[in-house]
Amino acid sequence: PGAQKALFQALTTDKHGEKRLVHIYQASQTPIRRHIKVREAANPYDPQWELYFEQRQHNKTLNEVRHRPDVFTLLRLQEGRCPVCDQPITLETGWHDHHIRWRVFGGGDELDNRILLHPTCHQQVHSPDYSGPPLRPLRGVRDA
Repeated sequence: PGAQKALFQALTTDKHGEKRLVHIYQASQTPIRRHIKVREAANPYDPQWELYFEQRQHNKTLNEVRHRPDVFTLLRLQEGRCPVCDQPITLETGWHDHHIRWRVFGGGDELDNRILLHPTCHQQVHSPDYSGPPLRPLRGVRDA
């Protein structure tokens, strides 16, 4: 119901006899969000699929309001910059949510295991030839 507008309001009585205002919505106002199936061959324990699952996580972060504070927190902790190229991360450049310790190797979705990277920098990090700066947690002292 976030962005939906109520068709009308009605006054009703709850089971305790108290008056309550209820909002009536029309079903056609509910946005349809399709679930995207996981690819059949995708294995969350196989490192070659890590980038695929990170992309799915990124899409979920963009589409679900409850995940947006994570993006803002990461941007603030990174001072708005990509740790690989040290350039600003903006809406125009876009970003990917990268797990420092890959989930296939036991990393979690906690903020101290994630950083935001430019899409091209993210591909570079996942390349076997990556020789850029080491990616470290933004807070805490645990190893990546």
